[in-house]
Parts: sequence; structure tokens; C-alpha cells
Amino acid sequence: MTLLLIKSIAESQYCICVKSSQLNFRLSLAKKFVSSEKKLEG
Repeated sequence: MTLLLIKSIAESQYCICVKSSQLNFRLSLAKKFVSSEKKLEG
């Protein structure tokens, strides 16, 4: 019982980690895109 609980907690923590890192990656990509667009206009 305890092992299953630990496993589920660990999996949910992992999911949160992966989602947040993907979000950060997308945000950094978006920032790069915006800055390159400004350079092209500029």
C-alpha cells in the first residue's frame, strides 16, 4: 500500500517536472523568435 502511494506521488511529481520544463522550453523558444523578429525589422 505504502509503496503504491510513493509510486503515484513520484509519478505525479515527474509529470509536473516534465510539463514545467516543456513550458520553459517553449517560452525560451518564443523569446528567441521574438528577438529575431525584432532584429529583422530593426
